[in-house]
Amino acid sequence: AYKLKGEINTTFNTRNFSVSNVRLGGKLALMGSNYPGEGNGDFKFSADVELNMDLENGAFQGNASAYLKVGPLIRGSGNGDRFGTIDVSVRRGGYWHVHVGRPQDNNYAGMNIGVGPLALEFRTYFMIGKDIPPMQYPQALIDIIGVENLPTPRAAPEITQGFAHGASLSFDSGKKTFLIFYGRFQFTVGYDFNVLKYENASCDGINTRTIGIDNWYAQGQVYAGARGSIGLHVDVWFYEGNIEIASIGGAVLLEVGLPNPTWMAGTLS
Repeated sequence: AYKLKGEINTTFNTRNFSVSNVRLGGKLALMGSNYPGEGNGDFKFSADVELNMDLENGAFQGNASAYLKVGPLIRGSGNGDRFGTIDVSVRRGGYWHVHVGRPQDNNYAGMNIGVGPLALEFRTYFMIGKDIPPMQYPQALIDIIGVENLPTPRAAPEITQGFAHGASLSFDSGKKTFLIFYGRFQFTVGYDFNVLKYENASCDGINTRTIGIDNWYAQGQVYAGARGSIGLHVDVWFYEGNIEIASIGGAVLLEVGLPNPTWMAGTLS
């Protein structure tokens, strides 16, 4: 079964009797009877789309979100079982971008496979065009070893355009309890890379005024980390809290940039 609905809105310019703006919107639900937030929301896949064409200013904006819920085992990893979003923008003057997720906004395309906290989480993103943010360390890795154990992020010059992609697979059991004991296990593995064009970028120590090839420069990182802990939960009249008995964990991070300059850095924690 499926459910589909759409709408169109048009704005007219009465000064020159022309169409100034067209907006299209739509929703789709497959293998269910309701959209997210409507009734019991018993869909397995759904999507909503909004397209806006500003004809007066020569701009186009398109946004779409997809949601996934297949039984108790497979769900979108975002809020409300969101599987992913796409943002397409085109404006006069050569500005354009396509963003499938945006990690700097904690926005990814991905899914959880499992039940509740006992689920593997797969996340990915892809960005191309303008407005590409610099690479960052993944939150799952920070949660495992702490930001203080990671290298200080390198300052990035102004980015004019490029593309970026990354993916990760993570697991976090959450805190599990048995009698007075508790335990937690986490792991993550993933990668990120980008090829960006920088504005007015240079590097000390090399015989050039630019970096990379005509200021196009590639960077990447691969990482893996895991942590496990066990402890006691104490609840007596004068104290309540967790007392950690043992904890073990570690992570490895490999970063690279090239060409001109070409460098590689590794972190083991």
